Amino acid sequence: MIDLLALQRASMQKSRTTLIFLSIFLVAVSFMSLASGNFTIGLNDMLNGLSPLQQQVLFELRLPRIITAILVGAALAVAGCILQVLLANSLAEPGVIGISSFASLFAVLSIVLLDSLLPQWAGLQQYILPLSAFVGASLVTGLLYQVTKNNLPTTKILLLGVAIGIFSGAIMTWLLYFSDDSSMRQMLYWMMGNLAYGADLIYIAVIPLSLSFLWIMRRIDALNLLQFGEQGAFQSGIDVPKLRIQLILCVAVLTGISVSMAGVISFIGLVIPHILRILVTSQLRFLVPASALLGASFLLLADLIARSAFVTAELPVGAITASLGAPFFIYLLLRKQVA
Repeated sequence: MIDLLALQRASMQKSRTTLIFLSIFLVAVSFMSLASGNFTIGLNDMLNGLSPLQQQVLFELRLPRIITAILVGAALAVAGCILQVLLANSLAEPGVIGISSFASLFAVLSIVLLDSLLPQWAGLQQYILPLSAFVGASLVTGLLYQVTKNNLPTTKILLLGVAIGIFSGAIMTWLLYFSDDSSMRQMLYWMMGNLAYGADLIYIAVIPLSLSFLWIMRRIDALNLLQFGEQGAFQSGIDVPKLRIQLILCVAVLTGISVSMAGVISFIGLVIPHILRILVTSQLRFLVPASALLGASFLLLADLIARSAFVTAELPVGAITASLGAPFFIYLLLRKQVA
């Protein structure tokens, strides 16, 4: 006879151990990212005192970039995890269903409008830009939510998201074609994903991102019930429509601010939650914080490779995340099927 209580205790212990391991791993990767790069800063330098140049590299370049990577990686992974529950679709993530692309389109439009049509407001770009990305992310998330309520088949929801992403890409291509050199560089930054310029938004981004994450954790039991169907959640006394609207706002905040800091970085929101589901458990009380930790660590590693692989050029971090993560995810899927 199977001892269900013992199995539950073992699962909880495994989840706690994984969270501790992921926390230590994130700290280790952060220190590695802080010390490594084209300009190496060793542990002895940190302990014995840094030169003025080392201090400048460490505190003005690398530390803000590391914080940006942690915020963006964690936000995208959590957004993907919540979207998969919200839309009841394992393929949902901000990049695949067009939320990141539409948020990026709104961010690019704000750049173009402020630079060319409203130059008197250009000084407020750092505030208007994340707001624009948030509006774009909210519109697409709200649209997909309405479509989900009408019981549209999953395939059509995904196709709708892909079409939104293609449409956003087409508009940005037109804007790129008619833009000057300065605007073109900023647009390419949004379209390819880059962590070099997100540091200016850290102080604006950290509060809404933290509040969204804390709210999600506060309603994690309701989310767990929603994961197994609206009917069961409703019978347990949960106001499902209200919960869904709150989830949409959280996903829009997480995605919109991430896009405003780093452009479009796909893959993390889709694959990180699935890797944890395969290796550990699908319980959201564990899955949400673990996704945040692993998403942050993964983006930090990808950024370290992007800025260290070549001395003369920095690679797009979005390409690195897909190149590293996709083969590992394929391996996990095949191994799970064989097992």
